[in-house]
Amino acid sequence: MSVSRPSSFYEEINAELGAIPEIVVHNADEIISNNDEIYELISNRKNDSLTRDYFFQLAESYFNINSYEKYLKICKELNYKCEQSKDSLGLIKANYIIANYHYINYDMDSVYYYFSKAEQIS
Repeated sequence: MSVSRPSSFYEEINAELGAIPEIVVHNADEIISNNDEIYELISNRKNDSLTRDYFFQLAESYFNINSYEKYLKICKELNYKCEQSKDSLGLIKANYIIANYHYINYDMDSVYYYFSKAEQIS
């Protein structure tokens, strides 16, 4: 038996995620603060496809403001969640974006590892 969340819970998350692009041009610290709040909201959710999609959007938001360490943290958590749920497509995408992080940091051995891992899954 799953616990049903009120629709306002999902509206709150969607509103937070929808607000991110509007503040991108302003202040990176404010965006990071908003992203951290979003992280708190979604990290306690059950591991379903919607939650993983929120994590992908959150990782992208961190990437867009050059907060690469938080980007990697979210990506690794996302990778774990995809493994636990046996989400092959999500796992491929998570490995790909972790490889992207390592590419940005010129860690080519790790880039090769994560791209290869993604390719093996597909």
